[in-house]
Amino acid sequence: DLMVKTTALRDLFCGALSSGLRNDAPEKAMEGRQKYRLCEIALENFAFTVASRALNAFGEGEGASSLQDFDRLLLVFHHCMRNLSFDGFLQTECRAIANEMLACSDLIRTEGGSDADAIRLCMLRLKSCLDRARRVCDSYRDAYLHAYADQSERLGRAFGSAIPDHTVKMFAESETRASLVFQCAKLCQLLSRSVSRDYLKSENHAWETLVAGEARGKLVLFESIEEHTMMQGSGEGDGDDKVLLVRHATGDEEVSASGEGVRGVILMQELPHLSHLAIRARQEGVVFATCTSQDEIGNLVENFVGKYVQISASQQNVSVSLSEASDGRGPSADASGAGGDGAPQNPREESGGRVELSEIKRATSLSTVGMVGSTRDTCGAKSAQCGELSTLSASLSS
Repeated sequence: DLMVKTTALRDLFCGALSSGLRNDAPEKAMEGRQKYRLCEIALENFAFTVASRALNAFGEGEGASSLQDFDRLLLVFHHCMRNLSFDGFLQTECRAIANEMLACSDLIRTEGGSDADAIRLCMLRLKSCLDRARRVCDSYRDAYLHAYADQSERLGRAFGSAIPDHTVKMFAESETRASLVFQCAKLCQLLSRSVSRDYLKSENHAWETLVAGEARGKLVLFESIEEHTMMQGSGEGDGDDKVLLVRHATGDEEVSASGEGVRGVILMQELPHLSHLAIRARQEGVVFATCTSQDEIGNLVENFVGKYVQISASQQNVSVSLSEASDGRGPSADASGAGGDGAPQNPREESGGRVELSEIKRATSLSTVGMVGSTRDTCGAKSAQCGELSTLSASLSS
């Protein structure tokens, strides 16, 4: 009910703002229009919060536990797509997807789970609708990064050292994850997995493709991407093409920063499509897939680890097979990523921009430092910024 009222109220404000102002409009009318716009923006932020609460309430663990919870999440997604259409981006497509979801929700409530064949047909229809929604989310992400990534970097360079490099580079990406499209992507991912696993009984439901394409390399098992980073410089396979089989990830890592030769990543847990790690992997052209099936993971660990493999990832299927030694040509990652929308892997390529990778300094020994003593080279940009804030706070309090 809260999401319904939030969407209806925002629709009202957007309708009032759809008409323009005359050149001779009085000051009072301009002030009223500005207040309307501020209310509309606040409602969009509130819709983000409501969608997050719905995900926590009905989508915990493996997903919707019942058909009723599934229908509630579908209605939340319907209103999220309506809110996304208010932004004006692919408005017609967003409205069509929202209407299709509402029609599927009506069918689910009408059948009530009594007619298995009707539910299956509804889920097939919904699966295609969710694929459309995913393409919209991917297009939104690519358009946002293409529009703002270069602009923020130029503006950051103009400010000089007043703004940290990490803040400049992550501006467009962080704004994307703070927008409603992030919740849309999470809902789409959750509902797609539930449809494939619970209703369509897909054999490949445990796999999720984040960056489509093909890659070859030696399959190497690590607990985390950081563990692979620490192994660099040991002389064991440095520079060789490899596919990482990783047990855990926080979503804040970067594939390129972990070392050379990474052509693909298989993660043994779920990861949002718009997480930092997924976005960076797509920009770097690294094939990326997740797997939550213990049987599949056990098969990979037992029969493929330590051998050269080929991973082929698409929206319909993910396969891992034995291959000959890597020829060093790197991955053949799909430029459209997981969405298949045909956008470039790196939005900066169209503008002729150049991506500069920061130099990696390897430590000769391990040591523990406090937050205040952390630097960008030793602990990373986030820890260094926290250390600067702690120092600033202490100086102000004293």
